[in-house]
Amino acid sequence: MGTKFRGVSKRSNGYQLSFQFKGKRCREMLELPQTSKGEREANDILCAVRLAITRRTFEFNNYFPNSKKGREQNKNATTVEFELNEWMRLSEKSLAFSTQLDYRSRIRKHLIPVFGKLLFSELTRNHIYNFINEANLS
Repeated sequence: MGTKFRGVSKRSNGYQLSFQFKGKRCREMLELPQTSKGEREANDILCAVRLAITRRTFEFNNYFPNSKKGREQNKNATTVEFELNEWMRLSEKSLAFSTQLDYRSRIRKHLIPVFGKLLFSELTRNHIYNFINEANLS
């Protein structure tokens, strides 16, 4: 059951949009009437999704509020600051007290100001390489 728009397919209760996000194929349903107007609207939404992905502003819940993937993404939406603090909390028992103080200080002074607000899932090697190259640390 094809349509005249690539990435838009007719399904029993509307249209299915197919697109790539973070290297994975995503398929999301839209409950729209199966008319030429509904088909154009589905294509317009798909174009907006692709544009948001290109601009790195795409969030599942903005376009597909009932999406299972959107709920999964919200669960995984932790910041680097949260993950660093969680790692410190879990590592406390295996580290000497002086090492804990040193790690906490370095995390607070160097890592959190640069990476803290970044979503953990968005942290890349390039972020880390750039930090290492630009940081004036011994």
